[in-house]
Amino acid sequence: MDHEYPVKVVRIDNLVHQLQQVKDNQQDELDDLNEMLKKVLESLSQEIQMKRKKLLNSLVVKTQEPCQEVLLQKISENHNMVKHADKFREFTNQFKQEIPKLRAEVGQLRAQVQDPREIVFADILLRRPKCTPDMDVTLNIPVEELLPF
Repeated sequence: MDHEYPVKVVRIDNLVHQLQQVKDNQQDELDDLNEMLKKVLESLSQEIQMKRKKLLNSLVVKTQEPCQEVLLQKISENHNMVKHADKFREFTNQFKQEIPKLRAEVGQLRAQVQDPREIVFADILLRRPKCTPDMDVTLNIPVEELLPF
């Protein structure tokens, strides 16, 4: 019996060692399997993302295509409006600079304007400057000249 006991112990120890190796191998296989599973899931996820992007791009193209010409036209119209707005700003600034000059000219012209009645009927109205007491008076009386006969 003593002789059998060490053989059984050695055998048990051997079996325990084999069991540990099998457990380690199984754990390695599980780790490898988990790693492969992660890679497969990642590749599937990437493939799904690619399909989503393609589908989304195709939907965008399908929805934008009918409106694309109108959008391009609106863009060009907006650019034209911006150009014209800049030109109008330049014109308004130029006109604002000319306003004081024009007001001065209008003031001068108003000062020069005479009453139309005085211009038309100048010989009838005979408007002359008033004679104040401190002014010199010059009489200009026409003299009749006798005609030689």
